[in-house]
Amino acid sequence: MKPITNQQRDSLIDAIYQGVNDYIAIVDLDGKYLSFSKSYKKLFTNFDSFIGTELFNYIHPEDRQTFRLFFQNSIKSKNLKKISHRLLLPDNSIRYFESKLIAISDKKNKPEYLLVISEEISSINRMDFLEKFRLTLDSLDILVFELDVRGIFLFSQGKGLEKLGLSPNDIVGKSIYDIYGNNKTVIEKFERALKGTSDKIEIEVQGYVWSASYVPLKNARGKVEKIFCTAVDITEQKRVQESLQYESNMWHVLMDHIPDTIYIKNVNSQFIQINKAQQDVLGIKSVEEAIGKTDFDFFDKSHAQQAFADEQRIIKTGEPLLGKEERVILKDGKMRWFSTTKVPMRDKDGNIIGILGSSRDISNLKQAEELEQALFKIAEEASSAGDLQKLFKRIHEIIGELMYARNFYIALYDKEKDLLSFPYFVDEV
Repeated sequence: MKPITNQQRDSLIDAIYQGVNDYIAIVDLDGKYLSFSKSYKKLFTNFDSFIGTELFNYIHPEDRQTFRLFFQNSIKSKNLKKISHRLLLPDNSIRYFESKLIAISDKKNKPEYLLVISEEISSINRMDFLEKFRLTLDSLDILVFELDVRGIFLFSQGKGLEKLGLSPNDIVGKSIYDIYGNNKTVIEKFERALKGTSDKIEIEVQGYVWSASYVPLKNARGKVEKIFCTAVDITEQKRVQESLQYESNMWHVLMDHIPDTIYIKNVNSQFIQINKAQQDVLGIKSVEEAIGKTDFDFFDKSHAQQAFADEQRIIKTGEPLLGKEERVILKDGKMRWFSTTKVPMRDKDGNIIGILGSSRDISNLKQAEELEQALFKIAEEASSAGDLQKLFKRIHEIIGELMYARNFYIALYDKEKDLLSFPYFVDEV
């Protein structure tokens, strides 16, 4: 077999160079185009004007640094590898490619040029992505739309379409102005996105509440070309929020108006929430003043120490304190009686995280009981007394158990003589 002549070799290379579908180019070591294969005409309409321009100018900005590094490594290495990247074409469209770079050396085996062989994979990538994207959307309870700058729907997908009685692409080709022309907010958000600003709204459609987002899609020059919209069904979330808000409002109404004191403390017996009645008992101007403080900041040491001991026992054992009667000296010096109940508070795992307490003022009931007992004692003493001075002294002692009575006297009024006498008095001043 005769060897191929240089002329035949050049003709064969030229035939391959111009006939293949792959994109083949020769660039110098600075990345400047020296020649193209015929297939490049599908990318560049003004084909000849790109001779001498740099390959890197057409690499997508986000891929450019990685491609430069691959380019430099290809000059030094003989190991053929591929790189996936995007081309940003003069019309601002983006195409996906997979390229091999092969160093061409001179007679001294010194790299002189690079042969760039690229295969377009845009359709493969896009179809694979769209298929996965659609499958994902069809499994999620959301809506996804794409509109052009005229407001025409280009794309619609998502399981949420079922709630609107639609199937994918039912509204493709229709205008947002025809469908939502009566909803000023929707139109305003769309037109705002046309100006390049992302936005979000909540909208009710066919009994469902949707959280919709508008995102402008811009080309490489920053011009808005399309609007991408997503909508998530938040109906249940809104219902739960409204229910929680209602419960919160009811809780605050109860906390502010119930006459019994209500308070919540952490495991260190510090107040973390109190109601208006407890605020009055503590003698403070606002509920915030109590947060982080303990009974030691408001009551005498004896009562505070007993309350702290009770609470720590509850936290340790989990056993509630029910209806304990407590004698409390308030800030203004007045003595009050309370019936107190405290129960442990637990988290979702059952761990005790604090206590919930409530105290009812039973001072009037307690005073009535004590007065009744005092009257009974006085009557009992009077029925058995033989000495009035001893009786008067005993009455003094009984009254002293009800109130401060260190200075005390008993007066007798003689109606016939209209005279007032003092058979018994004690004056310690």
